[in-house]
Amino acid sequence: MDKYISVILPFLKKAGKLALKNQTLITGCDKSDGSIVTETDLKISKMFKKVINTNFKNHSILDEETALKTKNLKEKTYKNAYVWIIDPIDGTKAYFHGSSLFAIAISLFKNREPVFGIIYLPMTREIIYNNGKSVYLITNAFTRIETKIELFFQKKVLDKNSLVYFPVKNAKDHIKDYKFTFLDGYSAYIYTFDVFKNVAQGAFLKDNVSMWDVYSSLPIAKALGMEIYNIENGKTLEKLDFDLFKNDLKVKNIWLICHKDYKKELFSILK
Repeated sequence: MDKYISVILPFLKKAGKLALKNQTLITGCDKSDGSIVTETDLKISKMFKKVINTNFKNHSILDEETALKTKNLKEKTYKNAYVWIIDPIDGTKAYFHGSSLFAIAISLFKNREPVFGIIYLPMTREIIYNNGKSVYLITNAFTRIETKIELFFQKKVLDKNSLVYFPVKNAKDHIKDYKFTFLDGYSAYIYTFDVFKNVAQGAFLKDNVSMWDVYSSLPIAKALGMEIYNIENGKTLEKLDFDLFKNDLKVKNIWLICHKDYKKELFSILK
C-alpha cells in the first residue's frame, strides 16, 4: 500500500497547487450532460495518466473526462486487474464559481475489489485516505505544520443535532421524518469527507452523481466499518460494477453512506 501512497501524495500536491492557481483564471465549457468541465480538470487528468503510466505500467485508468468517449469501456476496464479511478475536480460548478467546496478524489481497485482511496481538499489542505484497514486524516497538508492522525468511527446517539447530507431538491420526495439536521452541498466528496471525520452521521448521494463521485469513498468507508447503501433495496456497494450505473455512468437511484450502526435509523426517515 505504501508504494501507492508514495506516488499519489506528490501527485496531489502538484494537482492541488494547479487547481488553486487556476481557480481565478478559469475557462470552461459545458459537458453533454450540462455540467461544466474546466481546463484544470483536463490538465489534472493528463498529469494523473502520466504518473500512473510511469509508475504502474500494467494499470488502467477510468477518467471522468474521457471515459464516456471510450468504446467498450466496461469490457476494457474488467480486462485489467488494476484500475484507477480519478475525479480531477469533484464539485466543478463550485470550483468554477470560486468556492472552496471542491475535491480531488482517487481510488484503486484490484480485480474490481476496493484497495485504496484518497480524497484531497486543496483549499483547506485536508486529506483522508486508507492504508489497508486504517484510515488517516492529514491536516495542513504539504506544509511545515502538517499533521496526521488515525481516524476511528465514533458512535453517537442520533438526535435533532445529528448532521445528515441530503440533496435539497430531492428531499421532499424521499424524506418523511425531518428529525435530523439536513444540509445540501456542492460535492459528493465534501459530504463523505465529513462523514469520515464524524462531523456528519450520514450522506445521501443524489441520483445524478456519477461513478467518479462514489468509488473513491468506497475503500475508505469499508476501512471505517461504513457502507454505501442503495436506498431502493438496501444492498451495499461492494466492488467496481458498471451494471449499477446508467449508460452515462450516473447512479440509477439515491445511495446512502453511513456506518452500519446508523443504517436502521437513517433508513427509517425515508418514505
